[in-house]
Amino acid sequence: MRHPLLAGLCILTALLSTPVFAADSGAQSLDNAFVKGVKAGDIEAVVALYAPDAMLYPPGEMAAKGRDAIRAVWGGFLSANTVTECRLFETGYRTSGETSIGWGRFSMTFQPKVGGSPATLEGRFSDVAVRKAGKWLYILDHASAPLPPPPK
Repeated sequence: MRHPLLAGLCILTALLSTPVFAADSGAQSLDNAFVKGVKAGDIEAVVALYAPDAMLYPPGEMAAKGRDAIRAVWGGFLSANTVTECRLFETGYRTSGETSIGWGRFSMTFQPKVGGSPATLEGRFSDVAVRKAGKWLYILDHASAPLPPPPK
């Protein structure tokens, strides 16, 4: 009788002490939340994904450091445009301990709020995230669009 109880107690202890990582996917979870936030036009949800001292290298601009600068970049874009589609593809992710990296390509279609035709921006991205106090945050977000071919 003691052996089945002891075996059950050992199994229960092992299950309760084993970390569960399925829902915690580092940079990938941030990338998914980013897509959701920009499609909703929710600047505060987007900014909340970044560490206070994060670096953002957006397409067409040099850099934005810190949440206030990142808020200005994404706030300016989202106040002027409605994102109708945003997708990430050809992605890769690696997580080791408290650091996670992601990379791939993106396509974002947006409609200017003042009117005009929709536009689509396509490019590539790489990001680095760290887990702080149990929460993943971007510390580096770099997106770029390829340059057009040189004139012939």
